[in-house]
Amino acid sequence: MKNDLVYLGKLGRAVGLKGEMRIILETDFLEQFKKGTFLYLADSSVLAIESIDLNKNHIKLLDIDSPENASKYTNKEIFSTHEDTRKNCKLKEGQFFWFDLIGLHVLENDLLLGIVRDVSRFPGSDYFEIETNQELCAQGMPKSFLIPYIPNFIKNVNLDENKINVQNSLDILKNS
Repeated sequence: MKNDLVYLGKLGRAVGLKGEMRIILETDFLEQFKKGTFLYLADSSVLAIESIDLNKNHIKLLDIDSPENASKYTNKEIFSTHEDTRKNCKLKEGQFFWFDLIGLHVLENDLLLGIVRDVSRFPGSDYFEIETNQELCAQGMPKSFLIPYIPNFIKNVNLDENKINVQNSLDILKNS
C-alpha cells in the first residue's frame, strides 16, 4: 500500500482540551479534508477525520479525545490513497495528479528522452524530473534532467498511451 499513498502534510501539536491538533497541509486539494475521510500514517495506521477547520488549520480525529492522546501524533506525516484522492478531488481539463505522471515516457519527435521519475514544485512552475534514456546516456548525456511543466516545453500528456510529448527539451538535456 505504501506505493499507493499520496503525501498530504503533517499533524502538529495539540491545541485543545479535546484532542484537536494543528495540521500542516502540503497539498493543493483541500477538498480531501472533510468529516469521515480517512488519513493514513507511514506505519499503516488509519485515522478518520471527526472535524476540520481549514481556516484555523485545526483537525479533530476520531477517538483522539485528549491533548495527551493527540501529542502521540505530533509530527506524523499524513497520506491519502490514490483511489481516495481521485474520488475526492476533481481536476480541471489539462490537469493531472502527479502520481499519474510518474513513469510516463517523455518523447520529442518520437525520440525517447527518458522517463518521469518525479515532479517537483519550484517557484514559478512545476518541473518533471526525467531519468534519461540509457542510449542517450551512452552518448555522453547526463543521467537526469529537469523539464519545466509549461507550454513552451510540454506539448501534451497522454495517460492512455503512457507518454508526454515535449518540444525544446532535447536542448535542455544537451545543455544539462
